[in-house]
Amino acid sequence: QTAGRLIRSEHDRGVLVLADPRFSKPPWSQLLPRHWSQQNIDGPAALGHALSSFWQTRLATETVETP
Repeated sequence: QTAGRLIRSEHDRGVLVLADPRFSKPPWSQLLPRHWSQQNIDGPAALGHALSSFWQTRLATETVETP
């Protein structure tokens, strides 16, 4: 339900962080949508780097439209 609040239109972009190791293993990992990109992050510094990379990539490859 929370993920649905993050992305509401085809123009929205965002990051959903599931900060519980259970989500990286079956059976929980099998319940997540297949089109979600999953990364296992080891610590706060790695999370900051992954988030920065995500936004830099999106901003470089997409034109942000405002309604």
